[in-house]
Amino acid sequence: RIELEKEVESISYSNAGVTVNLTNGNVYTAEHAICTFSSGVLNNGLVNFIPRLPKWKQDALSKVPMSFYTKIFLKFQIKFWEDKEFILHASKRRGDFPVFQNVPINTKEGGVLMATITGSEALRIENQSDEDTRSEVMATLRQLYGVIPEPTEMFYARWSKDPYTRGAYSDPTLDARPCDFDNMLLPLDTLFFAGEATSEEWTGYMQGAYLTGKHAAKRVL
Repeated sequence: RIELEKEVESISYSNAGVTVNLTNGNVYTAEHAICTFSSGVLNNGLVNFIPRLPKWKQDALSKVPMSFYTKIFLKFQIKFWEDKEFILHASKRRGDFPVFQNVPINTKEGGVLMATITGSEALRIENQSDEDTRSEVMATLRQLYGVIPEPTEMFYARWSKDPYTRGAYSDPTLDARPCDFDNMLLPLDTLFFAGEATSEEWTGYMQGAYLTGKHAAKRVL
């Protein structure tokens, strides 16, 4: 059975099984459970584990924090840019909309550009208004192309503010070691772990989530 739109408040685990408490008051018990929360959720303590996660697992999780990666989509009625996949922008300010990408769409007129920003600049953008972001990105495009129209639509996800991810995808620190991924995967009694952050080979990718989930399911069975 799949339960949608349910938020986990706490997870109690022991050799006898797992109890999951939801914020709506519902309680679920099972012989085993697989935890696939993002490292952003786990590192920010958004779920209460009883007993607390041991220090060796917390230390491992801290080596694979969530990254900040923002894609800003802008739709224009007139296509004023080159018919190339990537458009690069050099600026004195680090991270100042360095890459625009031509997004192929099935239309005879206009087009869509995608601006990519990362790190502290992505975090800054995600914490400001749409109006401020539109103003900044259009100022950059007008430096490149001169007089151009305003976009008819703009959209970007604020992954850093999403309480269920707290970031775009996991990104290992420079001092992350293979044993850190092993420790993230190690079960605690009847509570198993999976997710893209726990995959040393496919960290940050869907393959990592799928393969570690499959591995955990086999161990449970």
